[in-house]
Amino acid sequence: MSDFAGLNNQSSAEATRNAMRQQQRGATPFGADFAAPPTSNRGSRSGNRDIADLFDSMIQPKPSSNQPMSPTYEAPVVYPDVQTGPRTGKRVSINPQRGVDLPKAIRTLDIRLAVNRVKSDMHRQKFHERAGLKRKRLASERWRRRFKEGFSAVATRVRELTAQGW
Repeated sequence: MSDFAGLNNQSSAEATRNAMRQQQRGATPFGADFAAPPTSNRGSRSGNRDIADLFDSMIQPKPSSNQPMSPTYEAPVVYPDVQTGPRTGKRVSINPQRGVDLPKAIRTLDIRLAVNRVKSDMHRQKFHERAGLKRKRLASERWRRRFKEGFSAVATRVRELTAQGW
């Protein structure tokens, strides 16, 4: 006889006894885990962690203690808290024991900012640029870069030939 047969005909005492028998057997009635109080993540940075864990548990439920672990079960993936903001990658630490003093740190920061073209980006983003002008600017930058590569290749070849005596 299934658990749902005669459900409407049971009294509350019989339903309670059946629920206690199911708990003794290790089976939990549907919805028992919904009654658990929600966990609070006020102190953590990842507010969506409990939603991700709930979603993972719905996809791959954890085996109960009386059932053997299936070979397809994998532990949920734990993602590290990575801080990605506008200042990530533009920090220079000062450590005199390792030979990084303030002037060296400032030079390192200047080099990083120059390589990432932060100053030119700042000037370019100061005002709005129309889509057509942006396409023109990008085409001009592409042309200049390709011309420079070609010119450098020709200059290198001229130096090679000059060194050979041509």
